[in-house]
Amino acid sequence: MNRNKKNGVSLLMLVITIVIALILFTVITMSYNNVITSTKQREFANEIHNLQNLVDQYYFMNDKYPVTDSSAIEFDLSTLKSRYKLQFSSEPDYQSGVISLQELDLVEVGADNITRGLKKDGNANDIYVVSTKTGIVYYLAGQEIDGDYYYTLTDDLKDKLDI
Repeated sequence: MNRNKKNGVSLLMLVITIVIALILFTVITMSYNNVITSTKQREFANEIHNLQNLVDQYYFMNDKYPVTDSSAIEFDLSTLKSRYKLQFSSEPDYQSGVISLQELDLVEVGADNITRGLKKDGNANDIYVVSTKTGIVYYLAGQEIDGDYYYTLTDDLKDKLDI
């Protein structure tokens, strides 16, 4: 009879269990981060898409854009990284580096469920603007999502739309 038989967990079994647990934790964390990023992108895409539709409808009905009486906003693109400047490339003044925009009147356009563009915390750039030359709606503050900034409806955001 062997009375020296040891009961318990070997060190190898313990290490394997810890490694498997770490792998599972990493996969779950990465999946969670991807879901959060995708959700933020979808929320912003839906909001700016809906606002763009409201502006387009308003323009069709009134032959003017729903802008406030304030003067034009000269937006300097030189403050942006090159990859973010491309979101403004449809603007005729894009090459000059400064584009002219008008603040949207969210009440006039009937935008009731907007979560951005409300000048929260006194942020003057927390507004939606429209280019009266192209009709494109922009979020002047830019929406930061997972290290990227979105100012308007980009191609990758269009893929996230719930339509």
